[in-house]
Amino acid sequence: MKNKIHFFNSIAAEPKKRTAFLLVTAVLLGILYIASFIPSRAKNGHSPVPSETVFLNKKYADSVVALEISKNNTVLSILQDGGLWTGTVRYATEQGESSAVFPADKTVVRRIIQNLQKTVTLYKVSEKLSRENSYGLMQENSVTISYRTNEGVTAKITVGNEDFSRTFRYIQIGDADAVYKTDFEFAELLHAESQFWYDPYVIPRSLLSAPYTDIQKIRITAGGTKKTYVPKGTAADAKLLELRHGAVSTSKEGYSDEPVSVMEIEFGQGEFLTLSFYQRISGGAREKNENNPGPENALSDYIIRCHSNPLDYAFHISSWTYAKIMETFGL
Repeated sequence: MKNKIHFFNSIAAEPKKRTAFLLVTAVLLGILYIASFIPSRAKNGHSPVPSETVFLNKKYADSVVALEISKNNTVLSILQDGGLWTGTVRYATEQGESSAVFPADKTVVRRIIQNLQKTVTLYKVSEKLSRENSYGLMQENSVTISYRTNEGVTAKITVGNEDFSRTFRYIQIGDADAVYKTDFEFAELLHAESQFWYDPYVIPRSLLSAPYTDIQKIRITAGGTKKTYVPKGTAADAKLLELRHGAVSTSKEGYSDEPVSVMEIEFGQGEFLTLSFYQRISGGAREKNENNPGPENALSDYIIRCHSNPLDYAFHISSWTYAKIMETFGL
């Protein structure tokens, strides 16, 4: 009888043992999961001692005159010239390499410069790259970010892959061989595409310190009609300044040879910005159709070529935007 009682007690105890085992396993897995977010040990087996730095010393922040981002053989340069930030993008054409100089969005540039001043925690993970582990820092995989100040101070950061936790990124600083990882947020700094940096407005706000008083007058020629318009801070003026354009254009293929209208904006101190509007030709080579349905390959209704030293670029706009511009001038 005692043996039977012991047998039944053993059976009753089994669920409790399984529960305890599962609890212990869950705790251990939890500890391992938390540990996965702690920077890994260096090759010598000792936990790396974190160090703190900044990519841009605050005392140089106001003197930054150039930013450069290199990614996949594309180089985007953002330069300051007399208070105006411009971006330069290079692209291939049938005639060879060409380039466009566009007004950069100064709000984006300022935000990038501010982020570079934040304190960064670094963990050294290796004294140098190896064949076994390049950390995504080889030229074909990495993104290089550099800046220059008007005092001649320069710095370079090479950004590689994320680690397995997707919390840290591997980096190298300057020309040093050492590899670090950091949880610094690089998202905005990894854009070498012009659309992230350019001023999105048809009349670039980067050229304006005061939206209405900076523009002395606007002359427009369309369909043989010439008009001069003087902004006065009206609701119509505000709507004109709110109009946005699309992507930067790298080709005039599929558009009229001559502009259908030209707008010349006169700023203070005798500075001008000329906008020439070219209309899409029906049946243009890249026009959207069944064989080419993707909107990224389709032509917009118009492109605008912009000229003003040092600016020289073109961008796409829709027929709606063009109509709104003409409506402002009663055309």
